[in-house]
Amino acid sequence: MQRFLLVVVLGAIMLSIAYSYECTGKNEQYYNCSSPCRRNCTNIDQAPKSCSEPCVSGCFCKTGYLRRDDNECVKVWECLHVERKRTWEALPGTEA
Repeated sequence: MQRFLLVVVLGAIMLSIAYSYECTGKNEQYYNCSSPCRRNCTNIDQAPKSCSEPCVSGCFCKTGYLRRDDNECVKVWECLHVERKRTWEALPGTEA
């Protein structure tokens, strides 16, 4: 009986660890060691900077996707489309 209980407890622990690595956001992936200085839709037009911060684990956008202001991972072209629209709307005498 004790052996059975031990197996059940260990199984539950392993399941909780396995599921903690699942990302809930669309187009996200879990990385054990990723740069905390990743590009996003806000800094897409800036030159990449060197990052001396230690790597972090967690859910990050998959390759080819960047994080938008609303925390969604979107294709790079979607970031560019939004930025162009904002620039266009900011010009005097223009409407989107």
